Amino acid sequence: MTSQIAPLPRPMTDAPRRGAAPTLKLAAAFLMAGLAAGCTSTGAESGGNVFTNMIFYGGPTVPPVAPDPVDDIECPQVMIADGGAALRLGGPDASAVRHQMSITNVARECTPGAPGSGYRLKVGVEGMALLGPAGGGARSMTAPVQIVVKDGDRIIAQRSRSVAITIPAGQAQTSFIAIEDGIVVPGGVAPTVEVGLGSPQRTPARRPRG
Repeated sequence: MTSQIAPLPRPMTDAPRRGAAPTLKLAAAFLMAGLAAGCTSTGAESGGNVFTNMIFYGGPTVPPVAPDPVDDIECPQVMIADGGAALRLGGPDASAVRHQMSITNVARECTPGAPGSGYRLKVGVEGMALLGPAGGGARSMTAPVQIVVKDGDRIIAQRSRSVAITIPAGQAQTSFIAIEDGIVVPGGVAPTVEVGLGSPQRTPARRPRG
């Protein structure tokens, strides 16, 4: 069974309101991309979906609300690396594509450390893998997810995740999730977060995701 490869999604952005001081509640930005056609962008709300609950709360459901800590943290923006929104495996022609992967959601959470010591950053990336016309019976693949935290041109942290994916029999696509936790961001910096599929040498595009 062959599947049509849809054009690579053109993400829409939902930039944060810089004038509002965010609380220490989890801050999330979503990029919803349809693999068939078009795309939409949505904001996070309490109990939104399993993906964001896993990023925010470590489980599929929302726990009881805890009191807000005293300090405020401005969680950094999340951007898609230039050329990193999607990845195709196979030949240059659409008929030769074995698999296609694309980023469909991103989220981040900031947790404060001691006063003046910065905070811990958690980043989540959700994507979709599609079986291409030349995929045949090869339903297993690996999604190379890159996460880079930068302060200007200085790299604060760089993480790589290889996510194993298997498209179930009888289906043409499946989703995947990569979560990176424990990234320490020092105080006194205003970093950005870049995520992408592929090698870690990609150049960032200035397209904020959250």
